[in-house]
Amino acid sequence: MLDAREHPELADRLSPTPALRKKVERLVLIEVVAFDWNCPAWITPRYTAVEIEEMLGPLRTRIAELESR
Repeated sequence: MLDAREHPELADRLSPTPALRKKVERLVLIEVVAFDWNCPAWITPRYTAVEIEEMLGPLRTRIAELESR
């Protein structure tokens, strides 16, 4: 945790707009030690495309009803 007043150059770099920069009080630095990709080869699909289409059918029908009003 850093005080933005003590690190104005970093606060400037991390603020998306000058207007928001004026509101920045603290900076949080996170050190990423490791990460893991979600490899599709190891993710078991829960539903097939057909099952998903079946589940979406009633929702699409309801949306169509609401949009037609």
